[in-house]
This record gives sequence, C-alpha cells and structure tokens, in this order.
Amino acid sequence: MRLLWLSLLLLLCVPALVYGQDTNPDQNLPKAKAKTLYPLKIHISDLQLRNQCTQNMTLRLWSCDDMIYATATIDGKKMELRGYRIWAPDEPVPLIPGDYPARMLKAPEQPGPQMLGEKYELVLPDRVVWQCTITGITE
Repeated sequence: MRLLWLSLLLLLCVPALVYGQDTNPDQNLPKAKAKTLYPLKIHISDLQLRNQCTQNMTLRLWSCDDMIYATATIDGKKMELRGYRIWAPDEPVPLIPGDYPARMLKAPEQPGPQMLGEKYELVLPDRVVWQCTITGITE
C-alpha cells in the first residue's frame, strides 16, 4: 500500500518537474556584448505571433510556446525568420518593423545556395538579443 501511494505521488510530481522549467518573466534577457561585431543589416517588415505546440511522446505531454515569425530582408532577399517570444505578456513588444544590426550564428550544415536553417542574432534597440532561424524564402 505504501508503494502504491509513493508511486502515485511520484506520478503527480512529474508534470510539475516538466512544466516547472519555464523562464521567469523577471529573468534578465540576453544582452549584446560590447565587443561583438554585428556586420549585417536586417530589415523587418512584418511580424506575427503564433503558438507552436509539440508533444513529448514518452511522457504524453503537450507543451506550447509563443513563436515570432518575421518577414525580413537579408542581402536583398525576402526571408521568413522564426524565434521565441522575447518579452513577458504584460510588457511592450521590443521587436517592431525596422532595421536591425545582426550577425550569422550558424550556417546550414550542407554547403550550397540554400539559406534555410541559417541562425541569426539580431540586436534590438535596448541591446536585447533575439536569436532566430530562417524558415522560409518568400521571394
């Protein structure tokens, strides 16, 4: 009987452990380092906030994150960028349409003309860094 109660208690604690890892809204957002170069200029022309849900098959749990999808111009080509939401629900949005300094973090693993999968880091006006990935080419 004791083993049954202990296993039931453990089973009830698993969701708390999985969902207890959310970031604290008061936690500091990543800031751009002073000596890091951001040689690119990326123009953001459109923003959308979408919900992206994934399922953990082993625990049979769903988790949903707010994702930012942005239409951007990089080197004269229109792209779709995707990254995590970088503000708390009650705060103003720091990412608005405009020009931002940026740098490439990671090129695609396969060499070639494709740009899908490239990772970028954009510096917002308050020096907060938004990491994003190219998920589409619109032109």
